[in-house]
Amino acid sequence: MPVKALKATTVAINGVKSFILPCQKIKIDYCNWGGSSLGIKQYIQSKKFQKFAQDNQNIQINLHHRPGHHPVITGYYANGRTKPICVKNLDLETIDKKMDIVRSSSGEILGKYKHAVQSVNESARGIWSPLHVDPSQRHKI
Repeated sequence: MPVKALKATTVAINGVKSFILPCQKIKIDYCNWGGSSLGIKQYIQSKKFQKFAQDNQNIQINLHHRPGHHPVITGYYANGRTKPICVKNLDLETIDKKMDIVRSSSGEILGKYKHAVQSVNESARGIWSPLHVDPSQRHKI
């Protein structure tokens, strides 16, 4: 019986051989002189940002100076989607949490759950009707 080689695929499947983080790139837009960018400028110069960059070396981090604009952290994901988060007037701790949100997000759109929850059992109290109320109390507000 001849031996057949497996097809080479370029699509990475998480859980098979390795884990690929969905976040591919993080772009940080800020203004050097704007007051709303004070927190992001302090974050970029802090040790938390250096630690974040060292811990996530597989994520490309770009700093982009945009004069006259509010600071925005944008995540670019493997599925082609982007997720911008405004960090206007935020402190170091909050910006660090926002960076973790961008890093750990999948990039998928969050939607409503389409299926209504239905119970197999009836309610213990039964079905309510306005006719079950005492007639003298029915229309009192």
